[in-house]
Amino acid sequence: MNEQRLKIFAPAKINLHLEVLGKGSHGLHRLQSIMQSIDLGDELLVECSEIQSSGGSKSAGLPQIEFTCSDPELPTDENNLVVRAARAWLAASGKNWALRLHLDKRIPIAAGLGGGSSDAAALLLALQQLAGPSALPEDALRALAFELGSDVPFCLPGGTALVTGEGEDVRPCPSLPAYPLLLCMVHKKSSTAEAYAALDQERAGLRPLPFSLASLTSTLKADPQEFAELYVNDFLELQLAAHPDELPLLEAIQQSESFYANLSGSGPTYFALFTEEQSRDETLDLLEQKFRGVEFRKASLLPHGPQFLPV
Repeated sequence: MNEQRLKIFAPAKINLHLEVLGKGSHGLHRLQSIMQSIDLGDELLVECSEIQSSGGSKSAGLPQIEFTCSDPELPTDENNLVVRAARAWLAASGKNWALRLHLDKRIPIAAGLGGGSSDAAALLLALQQLAGPSALPEDALRALAFELGSDVPFCLPGGTALVTGEGEDVRPCPSLPAYPLLLCMVHKKSSTAEAYAALDQERAGLRPLPFSLASLTSTLKADPQEFAELYVNDFLELQLAAHPDELPLLEAIQQSESFYANLSGSGPTYFALFTEEQSRDETLDLLEQKFRGVEFRKASLLPHGPQFLPV
């Protein structure tokens, strides 16, 4: 192949609903979650060429992966999920490609917004596009995504979905309106593994009775004003217990014109949904004056996952 270039948008996600139901057979936690893509996202540039020996045959060495990022805090070696995703896809497909990858990082790191998972999913989709007819079958791609992380299978299609099992079972749901969204980032990076361990310890083996899948999915058709009565995040109480100074922020959001506010993932980012941009923007102005140490970002719900962009 001649050198090819693709650019792809990798959207962040929030959890409208998140129940943790204990560990499953793969050692990961079983979930019932409604995940939702949002229009805040990273951009990944993928440059690809086939490695050839001087005699014209394919070389036998490991595929070459060069990864750079606009955020110097992000690792660019095998500790980065994008690099691991590239390595795993190349091994599964048997391609002997040289890849140059550059990530323009806009999703905050360790914020409970699924940035790393979305970046990995976008990379997988880009490689599938470059492979054309020799791309991995869909079931193999989904299995590879699950091996990389429990949020990666959702991030492949994105949009609105009911996610169950240990993250591998993704059931697309009808798209929600593009509700205006306010993200409230408290600048305390969160470890997902530590958050799940703390939740396990707090519950001491007790598990909640989960919603039925049918009733959980049907809530998406409800009046948005009912979301606060229908949805939960099992990490919210734990987050507030560890960081009680965040309670005034959450209360201020809940007392605004937002129809639903909660924690995303295992934290530390809070979000609020509105029916009108004007209400969102007026709330933002008030919160910025009151909570100086918090970073706020405007966004909206997105009906799809990663999308290819003009290079």
